[in-house]
Amino acid sequence: MSGNSSSTRGHGSPRPDSAASIRSTTADERAHIEQLQSRVDALEYENDRLRSAPNTSDSDSDIQLRVSALQLERDEARSRISLLQAELKTAEASLDDRESRLQSLDRDHQQTLAALENEKHESEIRFKVLQLKLDDSTVLVKSLKEAVKVKERAELENDSSLKAKNAHIASLESRMEKAYAELEEERKELGGQVDELRQAGQVRSSCIHSYTSTY
Repeated sequence: MSGNSSSTRGHGSPRPDSAASIRSTTADERAHIEQLQSRVDALEYENDRLRSAPNTSDSDSDIQLRVSALQLERDEARSRISLLQAELKTAEASLDDRESRLQSLDRDHQQTLAALENEKHESEIRFKVLQLKLDDSTVLVKSLKEAVKVKERAELENDSSLKAKNAHIASLESRMEKAYAELEEERKELGGQVDELRQAGQVRSSCIHSYTSTY
């Protein structure tokens, strides 16, 4: 009998009902085999006792019948033991196969969990990186908006200053034109006065010349 195949099982994840059923079946079969083996031992002992018994009140034919019955019962018990042992080996092989597959599934499960945990960790890292980039972009956008506002204010101030300067230049040009016109008018007046003085001088020269010639 093979009775040590299930004594070395590890303490893995809970087994399904089918594995528990196989374990219960194998335990029952072992108990039944042990009972049958005990019965065979008792039959063989009884058979040997009857064969070696001295003179008894039973006839040889009765003893022979009892021996034959015991031998038949013993053979049936042995046959039943062989059948149960074969079934037990089959059940243990099935249990080993199931537990091997369960261990393989458990390893795959652990690997899957580890891969998911690793992917989750990497996703969290990527999320933090993206969050930092988003924060940086937000700060940059805010800074650009402030810069645009400052530029707009500066442009408005420059525009106001330019308008004031243009108005001042226009005022200066107007004053210059007025002053130029006044100067031109004075120049004309002075030119007329010079012509008058020149003419008066010519008349006076003529008078003086005439007066000199007469005397």
